[in-house]
Amino acid sequence: MTIPRFYHPETMASGQIVSLTGDNIHYAQRVLRMRQGDSLDLIDGLGFEYHAVIRSVGLEGVSVEILKKNAIPDPPLGLTLCQSLLKSDKMDFIIKRSVELGVDTFIPFVSSRSVARLSPEAALNKVTRWQKIATESARQCGRSIFPAVQPVLSFDDMLERSDGGTVKLIFWEVEAERTLRQIFRDGEGRSDDRYCFIVGPEGGFSGEEICRAQGKGFLSVSIGKRVLKVETAVLSVLAILQYEKGIFRGV
Repeated sequence: MTIPRFYHPETMASGQIVSLTGDNIHYAQRVLRMRQGDSLDLIDGLGFEYHAVIRSVGLEGVSVEILKKNAIPDPPLGLTLCQSLLKSDKMDFIIKRSVELGVDTFIPFVSSRSVARLSPEAALNKVTRWQKIATESARQCGRSIFPAVQPVLSFDDMLERSDGGTVKLIFWEVEAERTLRQIFRDGEGRSDDRYCFIVGPEGGFSGEEICRAQGKGFLSVSIGKRVLKVETAVLSVLAILQYEKGIFRGV
């Protein structure tokens, strides 16, 4: 039987009594109908997992005792996804599925052809919503280190935010020479374990944006001759990266 997992964002220690909070109370009592003595795991989102047992269930809430604290090994592959703003439902979908496929940092940005535009207040609300989606998706698929959703940035600020120590890729439908396959077969990304990749809006990137990205060390890459929907392209790239370097390697 699978032990239920709950996200509890605080550092804990063996022997400590912890009270579940927020939605966790409803989930434990009403959805799972858990009782005193039932086992559960708490994850803090920072790399630790805590095996615990319920000590009391009542009107005041649910109290659990931490029995054991385990450090979770770092994932084999670090992935940063920089995604140009899309319509809300598409962004929600991409965040949820990309977390399942290993993305640990999500950077939303505005490009010249982005249809979606957000006021500062709306952008802040969206990031809060996206972080909640990412956290829940990580919990559901069993991740112990939760991904971070960064603030909405301009195109140039997004380029500056990218980590200089990664293999940096920008996907462009006009690219005719370099494919994602060549990144691994020709050695440009074969030995690395951190990747940052940029995916554009429905209308793609302008040539000027590609040049600016290349000036910051990004390689323009094609994933094939077919023109894919943005959400299909993102999942295709992530599946390929995971097959070559990550959780699917050796399957």
